[in-house]
Amino acid sequence: MEFKTLRKMDAHLHFNVPNEYVLRLAQNNNFQLITVNVDFPEFGTVSQQLTIARELYLKAGEQLRFIASFSMVNWLEADWTERTIASIREALYQGAIGVKIWKNIGMTVRDAQGDLIGIDDSRLDPVFNFLERENIPLMMHQAEPKNCWLPLEEMTMRYDREFFTAHPQQHMYLFPDMPSYESLIAARDRRLKKHSNLVTIQAHLGSMEWDVDVVAQFLQSFPKAYVDTAARINHLMYQARADWEKVRDFFIRYQDRILYATDYFITSPDDMKLAHGLEKQWLMEWRFLHAKEEMSTPEFEGSFYGLGLPENVLQKIYYKNALRAFPKLAQPLGALN
Repeated sequence: MEFKTLRKMDAHLHFNVPNEYVLRLAQNNNFQLITVNVDFPEFGTVSQQLTIARELYLKAGEQLRFIASFSMVNWLEADWTERTIASIREALYQGAIGVKIWKNIGMTVRDAQGDLIGIDDSRLDPVFNFLERENIPLMMHQAEPKNCWLPLEEMTMRYDREFFTAHPQQHMYLFPDMPSYESLIAARDRRLKKHSNLVTIQAHLGSMEWDVDVVAQFLQSFPKAYVDTAARINHLMYQARADWEKVRDFFIRYQDRILYATDYFITSPDDMKLAHGLEKQWLMEWRFLHAKEEMSTPEFEGSFYGLGLPENVLQKIYYKNALRAFPKLAQPLGALN
């Protein structure tokens, strides 16, 4: 199977600004894109992100869709829940195919007493109840890569060592008073147990990138959950170096629950290098998933082999599973609102 002949979906990237080069490149490589809004100030306000996503969607049509988010600013105000649900309804009317909730819940958002709130905080129940009742797919990003809680010398990825060296304020290993990795994951699981009919897409392999056995156990426990590969395929490569069959078997067994994604950031409107960088990532990760040949990556030492996944499995991971996770993707554009 040739890369360009397979119909594909990058189910998680971030168009912070319009970029024609990326849209053209995606079309040339037979990719549809899903840009994800996030409650992250460096990306602009949630409202600003929605405006950009909506404009891109109207221009690109079926080639680009978007996932909305909502803001935790002033979340303790009496009408926050009502305003948040109204904002989600409006985003869906504007064309959103789902909603994103971010790691700031659990790691930075605090209550009136100054305590961090967890994703399982009962004050968030009305929003989750609404999403579940209305069958709105929820993309969740809780916690960080487990490397974030390890000393630099124990981190498995070069990128993580460099990032947390440059940003020690985000290196949780240095802040033992902050929530542990395990407590954040446990809070997520408690939330999901309260909403057994809520479809979730767990971004970044659900922050369980360090062991596909842990991801498998999670998927067994939560039948309505999917995981995406955004910015975590290097971790799968790392595991394939030691146990190729385990990683390949994971993809085969859970072929209906995994979405291909990159988490790529589009931050400049006229930068062709961004498009080339995205294409380079697509091709490298395609080689790992599709070919069965020896490879290496600058992220860690040593070589590993690509998984050589069957064509029918690749079709699901690259495209069909996204349609199942986000039913609005299959609707004609004119029928969305």
